[in-house]
Amino acid sequence: SYHLGFQLSVVTSASMNPTLQGDGDREQDWVLSERLTLWFRRPRRWEVVRLATRGGEEVMKRVVGLSGESISIRDGKALVNGSPLEVPASLGFLHYYGFGPFGRGDWVSCSEGYFVLGDDSKDSDDSRYNGPVRASEVRYRAWLRVWPPSRFGFVNPGGPMDKLDGFGFVILLPILSVLPAWQRMRRDAKNARDLAPDVSTLLAQGD
Repeated sequence: SYHLGFQLSVVTSASMNPTLQGDGDREQDWVLSERLTLWFRRPRRWEVVRLATRGGEEVMKRVVGLSGESISIRDGKALVNGSPLEVPASLGFLHYYGFGPFGRGDWVSCSEGYFVLGDDSKDSDDSRYNGPVRASEVRYRAWLRVWPPSRFGFVNPGGPMDKLDGFGFVILLPILSVLPAWQRMRRDAKNARDLAPDVSTLLAQGD
């Protein structure tokens, strides 16, 4: 379902295990994705995005290669521009199998797109088979697992602000916009107090 830049979807594939579960053996994850972040910036490496395949399907994959980079899959690892990628500690389980015409060790240019892979790469139809995805095919950023309750949590690695990102900015924007007015009100109130005559002084003058 869609509403104001958000999408709630059910994972139906095992290709993103264990980050997203949907293989039928366990309760399927419900994921809230958002596109607000993508209004402000491009997808970042290691983020999980929701994209539209050229066959018309909507799938979730992890961004590994960025625009302008060359990617190679060797010995279970992803190399970028000749160097192995540094993987976040929380993603230390990743192992990329050298399957598909673009996953056999040759260098693949991302051009203006992104090289995306499934976390369970032995069972993932991704850029190793289809090549990099176009930037226009990236629709949403996976944000929050909302169901089942035991799996509730942020999808992407990083600190709190990395996880909130553009969504957090939209939340904070109304607050930030009223701060100047609030500060002016405080200043005006203080000035009014400073200018107001002291009551005890007036009473003394009246005597």
